Amino acid sequence: MGELVLASVPVIVHPALAYFLVFGMILLCSAGVPWIGTLVMGGDSVPAGQGQLELAPVLVASVLGGETGGIIGYQVGARWG
Repeated sequence: MGELVLASVPVIVHPALAYFLVFGMILLCSAGVPWIGTLVMGGDSVPAGQGQLELAPVLVASVLGGETGGIIGYQVGARWG
């Protein structure tokens, strides 16, 4: 387990959970939920820069979350928009 800093509060989170949270929050942001995805990326870049998280999985999780969220948002808009 590593120590992850979220919003300046140290939280003990398993790195796999941190990557999943990045994916989920970016997905929600891209799907249309009013959430600032840039803050998620900025918040996770700090632990990645400090070596607490790996940078590549953070980037992969954010890209996959963004693309998946965009597809979900498009489908919701096309169906119920």
